[in-house]
Amino acid sequence: MKKRNIVFALLTMTMLGGCGRQAVSDSTSKSIQALSSEAESSTETETLTSPKSDAAGSPEEAMSDLSLELLAQTVKESGEQENILISPTSIELAMGMVQNGANGDTLDQMEDVLNHGLSIDDMNSAFKDISDRLESSGDVNWNIANSVWYKDGSSPKSDFIQKTNDWYDAEVIPAPFDDSTVMAINGWVSKETSGMIPQIISDLSPNDRMCLINAIAFEGEWEFSYSDDQIRENQIFTNADGSESSVTTLYSEENDYFELENGIGFLRPYAGDQYSFFAILPNEGVSTADYIEGLINSEADLSDALRNTTSEKVCVTMPEFSTDYTTEMNKTLIDMGMDIPFDGERADFSNMADCPLFISQVIHSTHMELNREGTRAAAATAVKMACLGDAPLQTYKIIDLNRPFVYGIVDNETGLPIFIGCMNEIE
Repeated sequence: MKKRNIVFALLTMTMLGGCGRQAVSDSTSKSIQALSSEAESSTETETLTSPKSDAAGSPEEAMSDLSLELLAQTVKESGEQENILISPTSIELAMGMVQNGANGDTLDQMEDVLNHGLSIDDMNSAFKDISDRLESSGDVNWNIANSVWYKDGSSPKSDFIQKTNDWYDAEVIPAPFDDSTVMAINGWVSKETSGMIPQIISDLSPNDRMCLINAIAFEGEWEFSYSDDQIRENQIFTNADGSESSVTTLYSEENDYFELENGIGFLRPYAGDQYSFFAILPNEGVSTADYIEGLINSEADLSDALRNTTSEKVCVTMPEFSTDYTTEMNKTLIDMGMDIPFDGERADFSNMADCPLFISQVIHSTHMELNREGTRAAAATAVKMACLGDAPLQTYKIIDLNRPFVYGIVDNETGLPIFIGCMNEIE
């Protein structure tokens, strides 16, 4: 059993769920089929329904559990067939800063959902340790950056600013919170992610008073490079909807193998062997969404499986790919049980500022490109804090054209409808 220290920084995406259905060489196909058969025969067919305990024993366990919960909830809300990539670490670092400004029931709820009951004081230390460990890597490049932007005239509390500086090394930046600030924030994120995340926010509302941001960037070459005969063009990847795509695949023989619930997985190390890419192939007929949900509802431990692989030869074929993903996390976090921080009437961020703040928006954006040389990946999370009071809250009208409607094309200057009609039936 081989142990490795793996930081659960950038998770995985649902696109990898179909890797085993690519057209590969006969020898590779047989190897994968054999491993699949072994895993399926050793997996119980009875569904496990006992969830993990809500109380995590350590910050690392809390972060590992939250990673899967965030992914499962994101998959549920984004669609089971959509490519999804999140960085739990980026989300946790950004929300960790926010927790340092929370108080009362708001803090209690955030600690319950995000930390599995552990205090933010415990998590602050863990977050700092993880950031320091990532950035001290010698053979791959990590960049971890945090910043606190606040509107000119607002007054963040000194104790809050001190904590974000001590534990998160956060830059503190006053700004007018107009279009120039939007450009400045996006420029900061782009710089800290080496251009992989060019934009994280599109606007700032009159109510927004603060914006807390985390950015993570990673660049690493493979520990063992691919030779030309391991690269295969024009291979078939079967998508979740059954359609097929032509891809370039990378073949290798790896030595870190694991089985976890209804799936088999492997690790491929980056230079220095401190960090690895991992992928899990669910058993045939099990979707990635069902697989992730099954992990949450079982006693299986993903981080433990990744740390304790077996030294067993595994033939791997995986596609080169590049993916981008952006999502608003408000509903995700609320559905996970964290509603008070988003409620302007109930939220208590009195440890952050005197203004009655609440979370108005959480935006998360990621990028990953994997090829024969290695991997580049980045993530950014922005948490907007709005003030309930002096400026009128933005309200939204909702129009859902799910029944007959009138429509047309209008000349905006004159208001003249060039085309106009009614839609009563769509075939």
